[in-house]
Amino acid sequence: MPLFAACKLKAPSKPEPTPLSPEAIFTAAAQTADARLKQRFIPTATAESSASNETVIPASATATAILTATPIVVLDATQVLTSTNPLGQAFNQVDFVADVTIPDGTIIPANATFKKTWKIRNSGQSTWTTDYALVFIDGATMSTLSSISMPEVVAPGATVNISVDMTAPNEPGAYRGYWKLKAPGGATFGVPPNDGALWVDIYVEGDAPPVTATP
Repeated sequence: MPLFAACKLKAPSKPEPTPLSPEAIFTAAAQTADARLKQRFIPTATAESSASNETVIPASATATAILTATPIVVLDATQVLTSTNPLGQAFNQVDFVADVTIPDGTIIPANATFKKTWKIRNSGQSTWTTDYALVFIDGATMSTLSSISMPEVVAPGATVNISVDMTAPNEPGAYRGYWKLKAPGGATFGVPPNDGALWVDIYVEGDAPPVTATP
């Protein structure tokens, strides 16, 4: 019998596993769960951010931005009016004082020329400069001009005479034309309480004598 047939080699014994403590088991489980969560969510968020060209902002940064944002300023009514009406149009107002020439119902010959003059008062809070104007708005024009510049600077509370050169129509009858003041910004304003207009009121009669009036 061969020599090696009589000998048998003993297989090495396997080492006994070392039992894990409860703390070690909990730590390993937590690390495994954290790794799986990162593999699941981080690549997806990165891909979506790259595709939409958006920057992922950490929640802590968002909270900091909210806490340090500029507070909203609420304006009161006076500030709103001032900011939206730099020319003071909300404070423009005019009072009619008198018809200096051509009182209502004045009889004027057909085609006769005349000068209509109103005395008015600046009853608002804005100073009228020469950029203000008297403008025609309705009725019979009786003038080649539709806008007359304010003849002088008029402070609040002051009065001024403003005139328009006119020509009576060539047909007999009653005629009335309406005029208002206009601010530099383009808004018209009239006499309170109903924002009424100034007007010229005449009666044209073919054989009536000319009417003269002095300012």
